[in-house]
Amino acid sequence: MADKINISFDTKIEFTIKTFLTTVGTILTIFASFYFMVIDPRIDRAEVNAEKLLEIKTENINNQLIDIKGLIEKDHEVFRNGIKAALDASTANTHRFKDINDVANSSPNRGGSSTSNR
Repeated sequence: MADKINISFDTKIEFTIKTFLTTVGTILTIFASFYFMVIDPRIDRAEVNAEKLLEIKTENINNQLIDIKGLIEKDHEVFRNGIKAALDASTANTHRFKDINDVANSSPNRGGSSTSNR
């Protein structure tokens, strides 16, 4: 059987430079391996995924802008046609009022009023 080792306040703990360097090296190795095995590959994949997402969003935005441009052009065409129809109606009304005014001014005064006959 192995001898029992009793640890007390008087027990000496030897911590040499070799042990210190080994401990520090082990900690650095753990951190470095974690970084190179977990963090670094995730960053690379994240950059690739971000580029793909950017391309997809750019394409979607371009498609939406094309749709909006089509709607604006359609509405603009309707608006222009409405203005043209309003101008045509205004011109027709102007001609009609001129015709009525010409007829009223060219007819002799038959109303018995005090105005002069033309």
